[in-house]
This record gives sequence, structure tokens and C-alpha cells, in this order.
Amino acid sequence: MIINPYAIDPEQVLSRKAGNLLQTLAALAGMTGLLSLVGWTLGGEEGVWWSLGVSLLVNLLAPGMAPSLTLRLAGARRIDASVWPDLHRMVAHLARRAHLKTIPQLYYLPTPIPNAMAVVAKGEAAVALSDGVLRRLNAHELQAVLAHEISHIKNEDTQVMALADAFRRLTLMLANLGQILLVLLLPFALAEGRSVLPLLLLLVTAPTLSALLQLSISRTREFAADLDAADLTGNPRALASALRRIDSPSSRTLFDRLLFPLGHPKEPGWLRTHPETEERVRRLLELEQRHILVQRSGIWPVSTGF
Repeated sequence: MIINPYAIDPEQVLSRKAGNLLQTLAALAGMTGLLSLVGWTLGGEEGVWWSLGVSLLVNLLAPGMAPSLTLRLAGARRIDASVWPDLHRMVAHLARRAHLKTIPQLYYLPTPIPNAMAVVAKGEAAVALSDGVLRRLNAHELQAVLAHEISHIKNEDTQVMALADAFRRLTLMLANLGQILLVLLLPFALAEGRSVLPLLLLLVTAPTLSALLQLSISRTREFAADLDAADLTGNPRALASALRRIDSPSSRTLFDRLLFPLGHPKEPGWLRTHPETEERVRRLLELEQRHILVQRSGIWPVSTGF
């Protein structure tokens, strides 16, 4: 266990957590509003309540696949405590610091691509680390990545994203149904002199807007997990270093380098599931710099939104 004995300013952590939470709630509210509008076009006030009720019901009743089965289907293998005791002790210590009810199981993904993932369902949790991550990162960086994934479990990000996905899917389904009905009823609307353009515009754009809001929630949850990981380890620089190593050109496969010798075309930030690596690194190093000021002066600096 190599947890840093220092801690990030608690006021700074709370302030940034509040900012991340507000961004998530605002995006979910936007998705709820879009779903309600689409439901209203199909059934008026009753359509609104039916659409919201069905989305929540689907999210609550959808069967979640056990983490062990999910990871085995991905080709992952369980890491036994006798094989890698230090790694298990590190996970157990981080889980206790995060106040998790159970210690996540550890899995090994046999791929050279640096990757890590957390899976939660049915009261179980697991963290999978790829061969590329285990070989590329040092102990401090590995601890930071584990803290990031454990933070996803602690913050129930799987459940948040499942709710957002239910809103997006139902918005898409109802919008498609609305477009079909609109085409069928178009002759009657034209005969009565009604304009269908506003409804058509809403039905066409609502699924795209809902998907973009879902992506924004994903990026916000990544920032939140970065913050919690830095708080768990007291070492923001370790996670920043790990992110840079994972995102470095040398981490790309040979096929990827041959196909895209200059790197992948850069996606706009609003189309990414994860924030830009350099933005994540900047925020983490900002945490460290503020922490250094705290250690030198003994005065907590004024915090800003994360």
C-alpha cells in the first residue's frame, strides 16, 4: 500500500464535487425535458407521464449481468490473491478508504491496449486491468488508476449512466414512432392547414440532443472520478502521469499505427465519452499546485469549479 499521507483540501473537494453533481443533474434534467416533449407530441399530458414512467421502469427492472460473467465474456480472467497479493492489498485499502461495502474483485484483460474498467451489478463490483496497463504503469500510477475505477463504483456511475441510457433510448424510440405517425397523418394536417414543421423539427433533433447530453454526463462522471481518485490517494500527479502514459502514441497497437500513422482524427470534445486527456491532466495538476500552496503556507486557497 503506497497511499500518499497527504490529503486534498476538503473544502476544495466538496466545492468541485458539488459542481460535478450540478452538471450531471442539469444534463439529466435536459434529457428528461426532451423525453417529456417527445411524449407530449404523441399523447399530450398523458404521453409525458407514460414516457417518464416507462423509462424509469425499464431502468429499475432491466436485469443486470453479473460482473464476473460480463468480464469473462470480454475474455478477462480472475486475478487470484495468491498470484498478486500486493495488488489485492492495494484494492482492499482503497475500497476501505472509499467506504465501499464490499471489496471489488480483480480481473486481468489479456490485451496490450492500456485500459481499465469497473463493472457493477446485482450488488457485486469488479475492476479489470489490461495487460497494457499492468506493464506500462508504475506502482503509484497503478494505484491512481485503481482509485479512479473504485471512485466510479463509489459514485454509482454505472447506475447514473444506465438511467441516462434509458432516457436516450426511449427518446429515440418515441421520436421514430412520432415521425412515422406524422408522415401517415401529413395529408390530413395539410388539408386542415396545420403546420407540422415544428413537430417534425422536434422529433428529428430530440434524439441527437439527448445523445449529446448523455455524452456530457459521461465526461462529467470521468472528471468526478478523477477528483475522487486524487482525494483517495492524495497524489493527483500519479493519475495525471498514468493518463498521459495510457494516451501516449506508444500505447497504440501496430495495426493502429500503420492505419493512422499521424494519429486518429481528433474528435470534437462534445462527441467524446471521455474528456480530453490534457484537460484532465490540467485539472489534476491544478489540484496538486493548490495542495503545495496549502503545505507551504498552511492556508487553504480559494477553490474553483472542477
